[in-house]
Amino acid sequence: MKYILPCLMIISILLNVSPAFATVIPPGRAITLDEVDGLIRLIARFLIVISIVIAIIAFVLSGISYMMGGTFTDVKKAQAMFKNTLWGTTIILAIGVIINTIAAIVSREFFYCDLRILGVCVW
Repeated sequence: MKYILPCLMIISILLNVSPAFATVIPPGRAITLDEVDGLIRLIARFLIVISIVIAIIAFVLSGISYMMGGTFTDVKKAQAMFKNTLWGTTIILAIGVIINTIAAIVSREFFYCDLRILGVCVW
């Protein structure tokens, strides 16, 4: 508690007095919502692909340990590992579906129905 005031004083002196710490943001192009959306989708796809690769490796390891398991406890551990990997993979794939559904709802593509050919209103 006694160090908070001196730290705040030093930070305020550095930010207000010293011109060396004053930076000017150069002018440039603004980041659009489409760029942020594309970046989020890219990161989400990357994480889902990495998770699926790890799940495949876990499936293979659980199968190998099931086949090589000599005792009853080893077989039970392999079965538990397989079950946990199956649940984890299901959750990963469900998250992908949920993310794509939310993205479609936010971008208003989820409820879009183009029936102009039939002369019906578009939602």
